[in-house]
Amino acid sequence: MTAHIVVPSVGPSGAPATTSEPIMTGLLREELGFDGLIVTDALGMGGATSTYPPDVAPVRALKAGVDQLLLPPTMDVAYKAVLNSVRNGEVSKKRLDQSVYRIVRLKLRQGLFDKPFVDVDNAEKVVGAPDHLADAQEITDRTTTLIKNAAGVLPLSGDSRRILVTGRNDAVLLGDTVANHLSNSIRARGQTVTTFGTSASPTPAQIDQAVALAAQGDLVVVTTNNTNAAQQDLVRALLASGKPVVWAGVRNPHDIAGNTSAPTYLATYGFTPGSLESLAKVMFGEVNPSGKLPVTIPATGGGVLFPFGHNVSY
Repeated sequence: MTAHIVVPSVGPSGAPATTSEPIMTGLLREELGFDGLIVTDALGMGGATSTYPPDVAPVRALKAGVDQLLLPPTMDVAYKAVLNSVRNGEVSKKRLDQSVYRIVRLKLRQGLFDKPFVDVDNAEKVVGAPDHLADAQEITDRTTTLIKNAAGVLPLSGDSRRILVTGRNDAVLLGDTVANHLSNSIRARGQTVTTFGTSASPTPAQIDQAVALAAQGDLVVVTTNNTNAAQQDLVRALLASGKPVVWAGVRNPHDIAGNTSAPTYLATYGFTPGSLESLAKVMFGEVNPSGKLPVTIPATGGGVLFPFGHNVSY
């Protein structure tokens, strides 16, 4: 699955990777020798729609070497655009046949022509299987990264304290949310927890309420997810409350670049139940954080804030 990211060193045109022939064909197919199925990320995402209109992105992706087009913002527009591009020769029938071949080949390998439907009985044994969940938990335990612990707040002792859990409150599983799931994990460790989830862009009223709740407790745990200015304002206000703040970027480790004064920061790279459980384990010292940054986090204005491979452990 491709990403709508720009990689100037490989695709100098500045086109998103999904629509870049030098990346999809030149790098992935020819240089790396990948002959499997290439699927776009959702074409309705901003990385695609902000660059190309809905009748252009699907055709550009197909011409670049992609085989399947995922979730175009307007399905009939995308379908007609691709159909017309083949009819007028912009996309050759040979190029179309290459993608059809890879799709059919994968279906044959998976036995989908003989058994096109999911085996419900077997699915219940596989989806959420205990050994699968255990493997996933082991992975997130090893990859959760402690990036800053300047105030020595972590690891937390088992002493009872009042903790506020707040931040952008995305859904994680079966109707649960980030704040609720993380609160339950912390509560299971003998802590008194207040939960206050915010919107993706916390309003001034939400920020004020979070600060008021922080004043009533001993510690704040705040999560951000692909942080924006409003989420940074929330973190900044909580830091100014005078309470110890543990900040976790639960998707993008770069969140810290917008608020470098924060003394305690972790990255989980995801907000699945397993990732949030690992966050609690690391916070309470049940797991010695061994995850390392898989990227370099640049400083605003230039330079390096945290280098590739950076980590802090206990």
